[in-house]
Amino acid sequence: MNGSQNAPISNLKVTRWLMSFLALVVLSAQALADPDRLAKAIASAESGKIEALREQSTGIVPELIHELKRRADQGQDPNDPWRSRRLQKSLAALGDAASRTAIQAKLQSTSLYEMSYAFRDATEVGGNDMIRAIAERLNDPTEGGRPRGPSGEIDTDVGIAAPRHHAVVALSTLITDETAPRIDLQRITYEEHQVEKWKAWWAANKSRYQSSR
Repeated sequence: MNGSQNAPISNLKVTRWLMSFLALVVLSAQALADPDRLAKAIASAESGKIEALREQSTGIVPELIHELKRRADQGQDPNDPWRSRRLQKSLAALGDAASRTAIQAKLQSTSLYEMSYAFRDATEVGGNDMIRAIAERLNDPTEGGRPRGPSGEIDTDVGIAAPRHHAVVALSTLITDETAPRIDLQRITYEEHQVEKWKAWWAANKSRYQSSR
């Protein structure tokens, strides 16, 4: 009796395994059919072209992440100071947990430049985890202002918004729910009433953004 009951379960497991194996074979064949595919995806990643990267990475994500991490481990390129940031953003877009966590941590940076860049990258990468990390900054009372350059001098030519105002812009970009507060992304203003509207909306709706991605 037990043997006859277990047989369908065993057959189901075998069927699922075969389907997974066949899917892997198909994806591998697709990758082999275009020998330049990995190279194209790497080029997009190093250029920070996230949409192109997502299209080109189907079926080769593990190999791509491995190669991008290898390149990131080579350190900063003195001739291209933005390369490390682009690689981190690309890895995050591919789902690399460490890279996603690193960007989220930079949202809290005391460096106005680093904080501002992190908001841009988190917005471009997207995902529920990024939305949650951004929403946390709605409660950050830190003010924006003139950032300091590499030598500690104040850059008088640049003004950077406060984290809570960056959060309003990022959430208005990422969240398409019609009930969410709207701002004119073509003519952005930094006003406290916008922050308060987003705080109230997020308090009522954050449960919808609790899945991992």
